[in-house]
Amino acid sequence: MLHNMAMIDLSIAVAYAVLMLLLFATGATFGSLLGALIERFPRGMSLWRPRSFCMQCNTQLAWYDLIPLLSFLLLQGRCRHCHTKIQPKLLLLELLCGLLLCLLAARWGNSICTLQLFCLCWLLLAIAYLDAQTGWMPLNLLILLLLSGWGFAALSDMGFDKSSCVLSVNLLQRFAASTAAFAALGAVLLMSTKILQYRKRLQPQQTAMGWGDPLLLAGIAAYVGFLWLPMILFLASLQSVVVHLFYRITQKPWIPQKWHAESDDNQLAEQAIPFGPFLAAATWQTVAIALLWPTLLL
Repeated sequence: MLHNMAMIDLSIAVAYAVLMLLLFATGATFGSLLGALIERFPRGMSLWRPRSFCMQCNTQLAWYDLIPLLSFLLLQGRCRHCHTKIQPKLLLLELLCGLLLCLLAARWGNSICTLQLFCLCWLLLAIAYLDAQTGWMPLNLLILLLLSGWGFAALSDMGFDKSSCVLSVNLLQRFAASTAAFAALGAVLLMSTKILQYRKRLQPQQTAMGWGDPLLLAGIAAYVGFLWLPMILFLASLQSVVVHLFYRITQKPWIPQKWHAESDDNQLAEQAIPFGPFLAAATWQTVAIALLWPTLLL
């Protein structure tokens, strides 16, 4: 009897380990997709066309050079053809997304909640990285964030999600929160721009922030509703002020690459600090607080 129970426990442990391995591989694949996205979008390239190629020698990559994590390790972090060093950030993105999906599945299981938390974190990572590097957020990713948040709410309202999800906000509340978030931050954008232009701190063609920031906050609200928005705005504002003071003191520009395919660099002030990364970071922090100490946000 004890032998049979031990065998059953071992089988369960093996099945769980295999499941975690499959989930990690799935998350790492999305991490690889994220790496391609942040390399291609600022250059105005499609995510799907042309097929994956080395940015240095333009050689098309074979499928066995695109296996998440494994190909990087086997190739020792270099292109097979020109031996150019592959940026370690691609490996880190694959590792991060793989671990994230495993952690979410371990907590919420096979549920809509796991899927929407992963989508929220994945989309925010893509948007925040692009904004931090170029001062630009792709409109299609912002719209995808907004629509996916409403879509997950609709699925939950129809009864597809039976888990006690940390993002259990209905569609009507998410829609109202998105509208209010966009209107509120849009009003702040217009007023701050007019004030700074009047004080000659901005040129006539410059704005205090881009319209991507109100859209980003609306997309975040499409996932979290009204409840978490004050905490997210407080954390994002506090952290952005601290970082802004640091860059003002050191007289260093934040954005290392003022280039992308869809916007004019003149819209960015010399000492511009993109707000998108802080909104994303504040959302991750608030989600972590909700997961670890849910009563703090109620």
